[in-house]
Amino acid sequence: AFNFFWETQNTNESQAGYGLIPDRYHTNSNAIGTVASIASVGFGLTAIPIGVENGFITREEGEERAFKTLESMLKLDRRHGFFFHFMSMTTGARVWESEVSIIDTALFINGALTAGQFFGGRTQKLAEQLYEEIEWNWYYDSAQSRFYMGYWPERGFAGHWDSYAEQLMLYVLAAGSPTYPVGKSAYTRMKLSSTYHSSTENYGAFYSTHTGSIFTHQYSHAWIDFE
Repeated sequence: AFNFFWETQNTNESQAGYGLIPDRYHTNSNAIGTVASIASVGFGLTAIPIGVENGFITREEGEERAFKTLESMLKLDRRHGFFFHFMSMTTGARVWESEVSIIDTALFINGALTAGQFFGGRTQKLAEQLYEEIEWNWYYDSAQSRFYMGYWPERGFAGHWDSYAEQLMLYVLAAGSPTYPVGKSAYTRMKLSSTYHSSTENYGAFYSTHTGSIFTHQYSHAWIDFE
């Protein structure tokens, strides 16, 4: 798993897309080297300390990769601190008319903060800068007391995060923001009771989701110990 993030990352320093990582291995025409996901960069940044701790790479190698990745991400197109979901691996430009994504930005910033706290110094400084520039209150629908699900420059906001899924991290990150915080009101509107299932035979159905995917219950827990 570590090798996927380490080996598929764009490490060409002459390209604006340095540091970008695809969110899956190439299985179709959208091959690796073409499209990246900002969420995958967050997992990749998290994998770096794991690689160091397990002796897969040296601390010096990990710190250099993490720092240069964060340095590169600061130069990419963002809206109120949020990244587009999918970008060109080489240019860093938006592709597929993808959304400015709150959840994928959150996945990225979790990894940035993880790497920043692990290495400290210049890497932590960049991670905290990226975090502090995210305007969580811009992505928040105060009338509904919920975060919007997506934003497209062409048509604005659409949908809301309102049930148990991978977005639990949003409430922690937004509440803890030193610059653009959103408090607990967003969390209290989440409809936990309407999505709970008691089935223990099928883990994927322990909580219902639109897709039945297990990842919706794993992503936030990869970084946050809710217990």
